[in-house]
Amino acid sequence: MKCWIMGILLQRESNILKELIKPPNLLRTIANTVTGKSNLSFINPRLFDDVSFHPCVRYRRWESERVLSFIPPDGNFRLMSYTIGAQNIVSIPIFVRHLISFREVGGGKMEIRVGPKQTNGRTLDGVVLEIPMPKTVLNVNLSPNQGKYSFDPVSKLLVWEIGRIETGKIPIIFGYL
Repeated sequence: MKCWIMGILLQRESNILKELIKPPNLLRTIANTVTGKSNLSFINPRLFDDVSFHPCVRYRRWESERVLSFIPPDGNFRLMSYTIGAQNIVSIPIFVRHLISFREVGGGKMEIRVGPKQTNGRTLDGVVLEIPMPKTVLNVNLSPNQGKYSFDPVSKLLVWEIGRIETGKIPIIFGYL
Protein backbone atom coordinates (compact mmCIF):
# COMPACT_ATOMS: atom_id res chain seq x y z
CA MET A 1 0.00 0.00 0.00
CA LYS A 2 1.37 3.41 -0.93
CA CYS A 3 0.18 6.81 0.33
CA TRP A 4 0.97 9.96 -1.60
CA ILE A 5 0.36 13.60 -0.67
CA MET A 6 1.45 16.24 -3.17
CA GLY A 7 3.92 13.86 -4.76
CA ILE A 8 5.67 12.79 -1.50
CA LEU A 9 5.65 9.12 -0.51
CA LEU A 10 4.54 8.97 3.14
CA GLN A 11 4.67 5.25 3.86
CA ARG A 12 4.56 1.96 2.06
CA GLU A 13 2.50 -0.06 4.55
CA SER A 14 0.48 0.60 7.67
CA ASN A 15 2.28 0.70 11.03
CA ILE A 16 0.31 -2.24 12.44
CA LEU A 17 1.25 -4.42 9.51
CA LYS A 18 4.87 -3.27 9.83
CA GLU A 19 4.95 -4.32 13.49
CA LEU A 20 3.45 -7.71 12.68
CA ILE A 21 5.94 -8.62 9.98
CA LYS A 22 9.02 -6.96 11.50
CA PRO A 23 11.59 -9.59 12.53
CA PRO A 24 12.31 -9.85 16.26
CA ASN A 25 14.95 -7.53 17.58
CA LEU A 26 17.44 -8.98 20.07
CA LEU A 27 17.60 -5.77 22.10
CA ARG A 28 13.81 -5.58 22.29
CA THR A 29 13.65 -9.21 23.41
CA ILE A 30 16.16 -8.56 26.21
CA ALA A 31 14.38 -5.37 27.31
CA ASN A 32 11.03 -7.17 27.53
CA THR A 33 12.40 -9.98 29.70
CA VAL A 34 12.31 -9.52 33.47
CA THR A 35 14.75 -11.65 35.37
CA GLY A 36 15.74 -11.81 38.99
CA LYS A 37 17.28 -14.08 41.54
CA SER A 38 14.52 -15.28 43.78
CA ASN A 39 16.55 -17.44 46.16
CA LEU A 40 17.36 -16.53 49.75
CA SER A 41 19.68 -18.41 52.04
CA PHE A 42 20.37 -17.85 55.72
CA ILE A 43 23.47 -18.07 57.88
CA ASN A 44 21.77 -20.41 60.34
CA PRO A 45 18.26 -21.47 59.23
CA ARG A 46 18.00 -23.96 62.11
CA LEU A 47 17.16 -21.03 64.41
CA PHE A 48 13.69 -20.70 62.89
CA ASP A 49 10.74 -22.26 64.71
CA ASP A 50 7.12 -22.34 63.62
CA VAL A 51 7.78 -21.28 60.01
CA SER A 52 4.95 -20.45 57.61
CA PHE A 53 5.41 -19.46 53.97
CA HIS A 54 3.52 -17.66 51.25
CA PRO A 55 2.17 -20.14 48.65
CA CYS A 56 4.75 -18.89 46.11
CA VAL A 57 7.61 -20.53 48.08
CA ARG A 58 8.96 -23.85 46.82
CA TYR A 59 8.57 -25.80 50.04
CA ARG A 60 10.49 -28.91 48.96
CA ARG A 61 13.60 -26.85 48.32
CA TRP A 62 13.29 -25.34 51.80
CA GLU A 63 12.97 -28.79 53.35
CA SER A 64 15.96 -30.24 51.50
CA GLU A 65 18.43 -27.32 51.27
CA ARG A 66 17.06 -24.69 53.68
CA VAL A 67 16.97 -22.20 50.79
CA LEU A 68 13.94 -20.02 50.12
CA SER A 69 13.20 -20.30 46.42
CA PHE A 70 10.08 -18.56 45.15
CA ILE A 71 8.34 -16.89 42.24
CA PRO A 72 7.23 -13.48 43.52
CA PRO A 73 3.56 -12.66 42.97
CA ASP A 74 2.33 -9.23 41.94
CA GLY A 75 1.97 -6.63 44.67
CA ASN A 76 3.02 -6.64 48.30
CA PHE A 77 3.09 -9.92 50.17
CA ARG A 78 4.57 -11.53 53.29
CA LEU A 79 7.07 -14.13 52.15
CA MET A 80 7.72 -15.81 55.48
CA SER A 81 6.64 -15.68 59.11
CA TYR A 82 8.61 -17.36 61.87
CA THR A 83 9.51 -17.34 65.54
CA ILE A 84 12.85 -17.94 67.18
CA GLY A 85 12.69 -20.39 70.07
CA ALA A 86 13.81 -19.62 73.61
CA GLN A 87 16.68 -22.11 73.33
CA ASN A 88 18.14 -20.09 70.43
CA ILE A 89 19.40 -16.84 71.89
CA VAL A 90 19.97 -14.35 69.09
CA SER A 91 21.07 -10.78 69.57
CA ILE A 92 19.05 -8.46 67.36
CA PRO A 93 20.99 -5.62 65.69
CA ILE A 94 18.90 -2.80 67.21
CA PHE A 95 18.26 -1.37 70.64
CA VAL A 96 14.91 -0.07 71.86
CA ARG A 97 14.71 2.38 74.77
CA HIS A 98 11.30 3.37 76.04
CA LEU A 99 9.78 5.70 78.57
CA ILE A 100 6.05 5.14 79.05
CA SER A 101 4.05 6.59 81.93
CA PHE A 102 0.33 6.41 82.66
CA ARG A 103 -1.71 8.72 84.89
CA GLU A 104 -4.32 7.36 87.28
CA VAL A 105 -7.00 9.63 85.82
CA GLY A 106 -6.29 8.52 82.26
CA GLY A 107 -3.85 9.22 79.51
CA GLY A 108 -0.11 9.19 79.63
CA LYS A 109 3.16 9.95 77.84
CA MET A 110 5.34 7.81 75.66
CA GLU A 111 8.79 8.11 74.11
CA ILE A 112 10.54 5.34 72.21
CA ARG A 113 14.04 5.51 70.73
CA VAL A 114 15.41 2.93 68.32
CA GLY A 115 18.98 2.69 67.09
CA PRO A 116 21.49 0.31 65.60
CA LYS A 117 23.77 -1.82 67.73
CA GLN A 118 27.02 -3.05 66.26
CA THR A 119 26.07 -3.41 62.60
CA ASN A 120 29.60 -3.29 61.16
CA GLY A 121 28.72 -0.30 59.00
CA ARG A 122 25.59 -1.86 57.52
CA THR A 123 22.28 -0.01 57.51
CA LEU A 124 19.09 -1.55 58.84
CA ASP A 125 16.23 -1.60 56.31
CA GLY A 126 12.53 -2.24 56.72
CA VAL A 127 12.42 -1.76 60.50
CA VAL A 128 8.88 -2.00 61.91
CA LEU A 129 7.91 -1.94 65.60
CA GLU A 130 4.60 -3.43 66.71
CA ILE A 131 3.68 -2.28 70.21
CA PRO A 132 0.58 -3.72 71.91
CA MET A 133 -1.10 -1.13 74.12
CA PRO A 134 -3.18 -1.71 77.25
CA LYS A 135 -6.97 -1.83 76.95
CA THR A 136 -7.26 1.56 78.65
CA VAL A 137 -5.57 3.36 75.72
CA LEU A 138 -8.30 4.73 73.46
CA ASN A 139 -6.21 6.83 71.08
CA VAL A 140 -2.66 8.07 70.58
CA ASN A 141 -1.27 11.43 69.46
CA LEU A 142 2.37 10.82 68.53
CA SER A 143 5.10 12.52 66.52
CA PRO A 144 7.79 10.40 64.87
CA ASN A 145 10.97 12.05 63.57
CA GLN A 146 11.25 9.24 61.02
CA GLY A 147 8.74 6.95 59.34
CA LYS A 148 5.02 6.80 60.02
CA TYR A 149 2.77 5.19 62.59
CA SER A 150 -0.74 3.82 62.81
CA PHE A 151 -2.85 2.82 65.79
CA ASP A 152 -5.76 0.40 65.65
CA PRO A 153 -8.14 1.28 68.52
CA VAL A 154 -9.87 -2.11 68.25
CA SER A 155 -6.82 -4.37 68.54
CA LYS A 156 -4.87 -1.73 70.56
CA LEU A 157 -1.83 -2.23 68.34
CA LEU A 158 0.56 0.62 67.56
CA VAL A 159 2.63 -0.01 64.42
CA TRP A 160 5.61 2.27 63.76
CA GLU A 161 7.07 1.78 60.28
CA ILE A 162 10.55 3.28 60.61
CA GLY A 163 12.09 2.03 57.38
CA ARG A 164 15.86 2.52 57.10
CA ILE A 165 17.94 3.34 60.18
CA GLU A 166 21.08 5.23 59.30
CA THR A 167 24.03 5.35 61.67
CA GLY A 168 24.09 8.66 63.52
CA LYS A 169 20.33 9.38 63.30
CA ILE A 170 18.24 7.76 66.02
CA PRO A 171 14.51 7.43 65.23
CA ILE A 172 12.26 8.72 68.02
CA ILE A 173 8.50 8.64 68.45
CA PHE A 174 6.93 10.60 71.29
CA GLY A 175 3.60 11.98 72.37
CA TYR A 176 0.49 11.38 74.41
CA LEU A 177 -1.68 8.33 75.00
